[in-house]
Amino acid sequence: MHILISPPRSAIKPSGMNNCVTGGRNFIMIKVKLKVIPNSSRFKLDITRAYFKVYLQNPPEKGKANSELIKQLTKIFKIKIIILQGYNSKNKLVGFELTQKEFDRKINEIGSSEI
Repeated sequence: MHILISPPRSAIKPSGMNNCVTGGRNFIMIKVKLKVIPNSSRFKLDITRAYFKVYLQNPPEKGKANSELIKQLTKIFKIKIIILQGYNSKNKLVGFELTQKEFDRKINEIGSSEI
């Protein structure tokens, strides 16, 4: 896997947030815009100021690309991730269930190492 972060990590802004409380833990459903590029030679995550660009190896048929997207992002962020919009589109909106502090920490961790 390969991850690129173009702007300074402090410039990365989620596209939206909803506060939620589950099991006494206050977390945020952070919504992030993705642009998916299927049929790539390898998986790659490119984080830009406005959205994540995700290169997937699987084709966009029978949910294969969506499955790879969820699997790879879950592996990287180690949290629950769901597709909120764009099941049949290259442009997607995904939700990350974590606090804003956790989101910022994970982005910084990703940026400090190549995965």
